[in-house]
Amino acid sequence: MSPAPRILVICHSRQGKTATLVLNAAKAAAAALDSTGSVDVLCLEGTPAEGFRAAGLNVVSPKLDTDAGLRALAEYDGFLLASPVSVGGHSAALQAFLEQTTPLIASGALASKPASVLFSAATPSGGIETAIRSLHAALAHHGMLLVTPCFRGMDDDMQAGVSASAAAFVAVTGIDGNAPLSEGSLRGAARVGTTLAATARRLAAGARASP
Repeated sequence: MSPAPRILVICHSRQGKTATLVLNAAKAAAAALDSTGSVDVLCLEGTPAEGFRAAGLNVVSPKLDTDAGLRALAEYDGFLLASPVSVGGHSAALQAFLEQTTPLIASGALASKPASVLFSAATPSGGIETAIRSLHAALAHHGMLLVTPCFRGMDDDMQAGVSASAAAFVAVTGIDGNAPLSEGSLRGAARVGTTLAATARRLAAGARASP
């Protein structure tokens, strides 16, 4: 039987730029999994879900203040967390979500599961590196496996408008927030989804093959 990994995308978007990036990543992940898996989207605090539904993605809202909600979260095989950079960190909405997952730290329910991080930022010098570290620290508490962008094969256009980091994909949106995202940024976000899906599928296949 083919493994059927399930990926959960957790997105917080204020002005829609992060949601647009995440939509590209989620669609790419779903395409990479094809019929061998699925991608669900969790929209945090005011993040519009219509675009995800229109793309045929399943939008979920697990109640993490219940045991059933935490068990549902732990059933996923991979995670993509996305947020705008906020005062040198990830957003308060994403932090509130992460704090709800603390009961899973002791149980190790998310340990060894792959996770990727995606950010949007107004400028390339707006606290991007500290934001990445803050989110990586939360994932490290769970013992999750960090899936980072691969620079190999990333062309110049894909890197245009992107803050190059070996640890996460960060699209620079501009201070006014009105400029459209570059095609390179959108393709780079899609690459994040594809890479995460491929990793989740390989790990899920190995787990299911283990005696």
